[in-house]
Amino acid sequence: MSGHSKWATIKHKKGAADKARGKLFAKLIRQVEVAAREGGGDPDSNPTLRTMFQKAREASVPLDTIDRAIKRGTGELEGVRYEQIAYEGYAPCGVAVIVEVLTDNRNRTGAEVRSAFSKNGGSMAEPGAVSWQFERKGVILVPKAPAGRGPVTEDELMLVVLDAGAEDIAEAGEESWQVTTPPTELNAVRAALDEAGIPAESTELSMVPTTVVALDSEADAKKVLRLIDALDAPLGQPAIDVGGGRATLVDDLLVRGFRDVSVLDLSANALAEARRRLGLQAERVRWIVGDATRVDLPAAHYALWHDRAVFHFLVEPEEQARYVAAATRALRGGGHLVIGCFAPDGPERCSGLPVARHDADGLARLFAAAFDPVARSRELHRTPAGKEQAFTYVVLRRREDDASP
Repeated sequence: MSGHSKWATIKHKKGAADKARGKLFAKLIRQVEVAAREGGGDPDSNPTLRTMFQKAREASVPLDTIDRAIKRGTGELEGVRYEQIAYEGYAPCGVAVIVEVLTDNRNRTGAEVRSAFSKNGGSMAEPGAVSWQFERKGVILVPKAPAGRGPVTEDELMLVVLDAGAEDIAEAGEESWQVTTPPTELNAVRAALDEAGIPAESTELSMVPTTVVALDSEADAKKVLRLIDALDAPLGQPAIDVGGGRATLVDDLLVRGFRDVSVLDLSANALAEARRRLGLQAERVRWIVGDATRVDLPAAHYALWHDRAVFHFLVEPEEQARYVAAATRALRGGGHLVIGCFAPDGPERCSGLPVARHDADGLARLFAAAFDPVARSRELHRTPAGKEQAFTYVVLRRREDDASP
């Protein structure tokens, strides 16, 4: 018996499934963004984007979420800019490993990958030390006994895929066939399968090893898998969007795997509208009606505090000081504050109210007692009415050794 009741067991399983689903969604959305940025937003002329789009739809990622990811990739919408990096290394027992990541911070990710290797019995390798043992291929998994049709035999599969450009067919366990293709023929082979009425479990570009290493024991296998699990750890961290209201950042945080998301806003109506938009996903969010300078938030809880809607309305020093104290208390050591407000050449009023305008240095100084600057930028935001507004953005890191006020 696990847990204290049947509901406890169901809730645990559902939580694990939601976590895994969010992690998968986050990967797929980042892949869609990068594919759109590198090859354009039209799937018909961008085969990589077409493959990523197909994978996302097969995983039940909502169409509007995919569309926003494509627009972020092409620059039509604001968003984090990801780059693709490959790391090479060895797992325990000499198993070669290539780690392909999408990241918005090369230095941070490099340190995290290096730490995962060292803490799990592996070691990093120089570029090229491992990659020669792999080839990039298209890989399609086809179920041997798909629902709604008869079994897929090797002969039937061969007739369909070889003419379309496949290189090889092999068993992938007891329940699936693995079809291997050159990268350029992946979409053509998948299209041939669809035309023949043969469903596919997955379609992807992958690094396929040219040789394999036999492990001597189950204990060795567990060591290797432990490292792989560590390298594949979800990015979800507790996050709060201050002044989130009707904004869609919460949608993207959920998709990217954040598992502890809060949205704080003065307007109960704005939060209710966001909840209706999210539907069942809204149950994964903590909705807080309140003033960011006075609300009681859990201490040292959040890893990310985001605000692009509140701070510039705080024109009095006392209000700004209360806000700084609230953010300092709520963010854990090492957590990040991402704050955007009107730049010195931005509007003097917003929604009929006066606003405070800040440059990056001045904004960082207001939080300097407990935060170190990480990054800054200037953005031009276009309103729905077509007006441009200049924003200052800073990213600040909460110091580990400063006690919350």
